[in-house]
Amino acid sequence: MLLIRTGAPNAYGLTSSSRCAEGVNIRKEPQMRDKEPSQITLEGVEPQLEAWPRVVKTTPESQRVVYPGAGSELFHGKRTS
Repeated sequence: MLLIRTGAPNAYGLTSSSRCAEGVNIRKEPQMRDKEPSQITLEGVEPQLEAWPRVVKTTPESQRVVYPGAGSELFHGKRTS
């Protein structure tokens, strides 16, 4: 039995456990497999370009704004606890 524990930026702990096939080294080749994957899972991780309209006019870099999201205080050094 393999037990994986990790933390999320919102301070919640995440735990997952699973059985690994004999001879599988999850540290060298991490992978998860579903016995019955859904159709959307079978699409894979690559972008599905046909699902989104093509960009006709991009926003100029000088007008682009990035707003900090949840957890950004962790990598900006603002966390107090």
